[in-house]
Order: sequence, then structure tokens, then C-alpha cells
Amino acid sequence: MMQNNRLTEIMSSSRTYPMVSAATLLWGASKLYGGLMKIRRKLYEKKVLPSYLLPCPVVSIGNLSLGGTGKTPMVIHLARMISGMGHRVAIISRGYKGSAQNKGAVVCDGSTLRCDIAQSGDEPYLIAQLLGNIPVVVGKDRYRAGKRACKISQPEVILLDDAFQHLRLKRDLNLLLLDAGAPLGNSFVIPRGRLREPAGAIGAANAVVFTRSESIQSSRLEAVTSQYPVLPVFRSAHRSIIRGMADAGNPLPSLCHLQVGPAGLEDLKMFAFSGLADNQAFFDTIRCQRAQLVGERGFADHHDYSDREIDQIGEAAGLAGADYLITTDKDYVRIAGKACFPKPLVVLGVEIEFPDDDSAWRRFIKEKVGMMIHQRRER
Repeated sequence: MMQNNRLTEIMSSSRTYPMVSAATLLWGASKLYGGLMKIRRKLYEKKVLPSYLLPCPVVSIGNLSLGGTGKTPMVIHLARMISGMGHRVAIISRGYKGSAQNKGAVVCDGSTLRCDIAQSGDEPYLIAQLLGNIPVVVGKDRYRAGKRACKISQPEVILLDDAFQHLRLKRDLNLLLLDAGAPLGNSFVIPRGRLREPAGAIGAANAVVFTRSESIQSSRLEAVTSQYPVLPVFRSAHRSIIRGMADAGNPLPSLCHLQVGPAGLEDLKMFAFSGLADNQAFFDTIRCQRAQLVGERGFADHHDYSDREIDQIGEAAGLAGADYLITTDKDYVRIAGKACFPKPLVVLGVEIEFPDDDSAWRRFIKEKVGMMIHQRRER
């Protein structure tokens, strides 16, 4: 079996490889997979494969590529925005790596957490912790999960997390997130690249949102969507926010019971750890905030930390001379309640903002949501 680091290199590279190479084999496999994904989408469009309609409008938030493009922060952002407009909102997620993903479960009913993180998976649990008063339901069968959400809370809008390829459930608004730094990766479909389906699927979106676009030239982004000139395009940025801090030497409290953290990270000696699709982006974020990053350790996305690993992280931080540890809110919810560290632990989160397109974005969402709700009531 090909080593993971070699596979990652090929999937990220655009260079030409020799005809006889592992990259050529992966290219052949990607052509086959991409063709099957095209056929699959076409079968849904032609209604050969069935898709199902929920009683209320559905907004899908998804992406084209493997890895993080900011879907979870975007779901939280939209939930707050639409709820702030006076509409009842519920969130549906697959519940990846949670024990309840096959049978489904209510993570939060809008007032009470009804699942632990082992059942719900880390991202739905994080969403439920940060939002609190918005129902969150998980399940691999999103239609069934949606019906459950409608039963418990009668939402006016359902937000469907990570669902651009989940065509079994009809959606009224299809939002596609693309990472501005590498919107289409190396342009290849998996396993030669990181695209979940061919780039032509962009045409199935109702709007494109470029994430992390704060340092990218507009011309680079426009080149990606130039073949779809009728699509609304928005540019968003990721803003880091300190969620709080946990004391040294004590079991870690829940996310909502953290102490107030430092006002900023500048000049703090920090040891970072995370289990994300792109750990390096997290470490770079800390450096951009002028912290002294004296050590770092990255794990696979959705990593389940063992007690031994937690001890090793604490030991490494001490040896590196760190005054603080730092991790993401997504990682924190996986270790809260079962760990303690010899140094204070700062928890960093991400929030979505639209520094250049805020008014247009809010107007777009308000108009679309209002129209969708009106159309459903008229049926």
C-alpha cells in the first residue's frame, strides 16, 4: 500500500509525473471515479434516482474538495443570521465518526444537549455547544434526520451541513464553499487530487462563497467561476476568536464554561496541537497573531485523543518552554471532561465574516430565505 505521505504529495501536486508511476495509476482511477460521479449527478437531475422533499426549505452548505473549507463556521454563521431574522432554524449533519450516524439522533432539541460527543461526532457537538438554542440532529440518512428535526421543532429553515454531494435530499438553496487559496486543488478528482467530483459540478450551486479570501487576488477567484457568470459569488474571511481558557492541573470544563482567555496571543509562548484536515493552516494562524509558537503537534482530522497522547502533549509543551497550550474548539470538545494539562490551555475558534461583501451577502440570504418560506407556504 502506498505510504500516506506519498499519496498526499501526489494528491496535492500539479506537476507532470512519468508515464509509469503511481500518479498515473491514480489518474486512471480518478478519471473512472469522476465519470461515475458525473453519471450519478445526472441520474438525480433526470429523476432516475429519487430525491426527497422535506416540509420546510433546505439550505445546503457543502464543498467540492476533501478537507476543511470552513463549512462548520459557515453553518454557525448562517444559523445565527437566519435566526436573527426571526426564522426558526434547525441543523442537520451526518454526524461523522459518531456512534449515532447510522441510526440518527437529536444532539440538541433547542434547549438541552441530548447526546454526548461519542454519539454525535465532534462537529455537530461543537455546533450544539456554540448555538445552544438551535436544534441539531445527526444521521447518515439526512431525509430521515430532517423529518425528525421537523417533528421536534417545526423549523422554517433547515441547514444541511456538508451536503453538496448528498443529492438524495432536495435542497432549495445550494451554497458551495471553495477555499480561495486553492479552489480546485490540483484540479484532479480523488484519488489523483482532492476533488470529490469534477469541477463542472460548480454549475449545480446557487451561489459560490470563497472562504479565506482575505489575502487572495480577486482575479484568481474570478477565473474559477468565469465559466458560470450567472452564479452569485461572495468572498468571506476567517476571523480567529479566543473562545476562552482552561486552568492548568484541573479537568477541562465544557466549552461554555471556559474562563476568559487572554486578550490576544502576541508574544505568548505557546505549544499548539490539533487534529484537522489542515493542521498547518491552524499553526500559521497562531504565528500570524504574533505568538511565539515554541512547538506544535498535528493529528489526523477528527482525531480521538488517548490519555497517553494528552500526557505526551503536556510533556512536550513543558520541554519546549511553553507558557500556554493552544488548540481549536473542535479539538477541545473531544478532550473536555477527560483531560488536564500542566499549562493553561487556550481555545481558539473561527468565525466567518464578509469584510467586502457583507451587505450583499445579508441581502442575498434574506431575500432567498424569505422567498423559499413564502413558496412553501403557497404549496
